[in-house]
Amino acid sequence: EMERLAPGVRRLLSIIASEAGADEALGSNEVDRARRRDTYLVRFVAPIAELAGWPEHPPPRLTEYLEVHLRLAGVWRTLDDLLDSAPGDDHLPELARRSVASSARAATAMTRLGLPLESLEEAIALTCATRKDECREVLTLGRIPERAAPFLVIPRALLAPRSFSAWEAYVAAIGLLHDVHDVARELE
Repeated sequence: EMERLAPGVRRLLSIIASEAGADEALGSNEVDRARRRDTYLVRFVAPIAELAGWPEHPPPRLTEYLEVHLRLAGVWRTLDDLLDSAPGDDHLPELARRSVASSARAATAMTRLGLPLESLEEAIALTCATRKDECREVLTLGRIPERAAPFLVIPRALLAPRSFSAWEAYVAAIGLLHDVHDVARELE
């Protein structure tokens, strides 16, 4: 179905998947990593490609930008798991290790593209600060992308302002769904 709606998307996503691999930031075992990578490719990478003009007018080095974007999704995944963990959770040391490792891999890929590492540092800091605010008050829909700031780094560098605004609204909607899932899990 996806190929019918967007011819060539399977090839594009497989190029990015092979470049990025099944990053350990996306899960604790190979099956989880591959499943989550494929989900993130469809939910978070393909939309950026389309907003950037693919397939008709792709910008230069699009697949490299999209690979970094997928790596930044891994940064967010480990950071989100770490920030949502309970104090004293036995998994905290492993989550911290995976978070640092995924940030280092993303930084290396960003450097290859000539992107400023400050944007990664700022995204991590904004996500952490927003998490602190989230502990005191419910985030408004407009602030949800701040909680997922690593998802904004590549779109901010790659997309036109109108496309970036559309991406930010998409992240807010996906983030709201993620929050609903987290609340349901906490109520179990």
